[in-house]
Amino acid sequence: MSMKRKVIMNTAVQFGGRLLTSFIGFVVTVLLARHLGAQGYGVYSKMYALASFFYLVADFGLNAVYIREHKDDLQFFSLLNTLRTLFFTLSLTLIGIFFLVTGNRIFSDNWEKLAVLLFSPTILF
Repeated sequence: MSMKRKVIMNTAVQFGGRLLTSFIGFVVTVLLARHLGAQGYGVYSKMYALASFFYLVADFGLNAVYIREHKDDLQFFSLLNTLRTLFFTLSLTLIGIFFLVTGNRIFSDNWEKLAVLLFSPTILF
């Protein structure tokens, strides 16, 4: 297979994957909004936004660096796991500080706070 054909094929696959992902995300958003209602979807959006924010802190771009630079280096893999644990701990600390600072201003019900605390560990995966 020529280089030009390979580049075109890879680009088409990437574009198709992103298009499919966007479509599925749109459908899931519509279904969630209909099922949860306005208030429930608002709570879900807050939880998702916070988890996404704290994922940035927990990941810190390490996965991309590992895959690009050191995919076969087991010693670096051990270092990566140590760093991920450190950043995850930092992220959980920031979540705790966030709840102490914001108090009841963002989440009105205790079940909303509990849902965020239960949803936040998903930043590991």
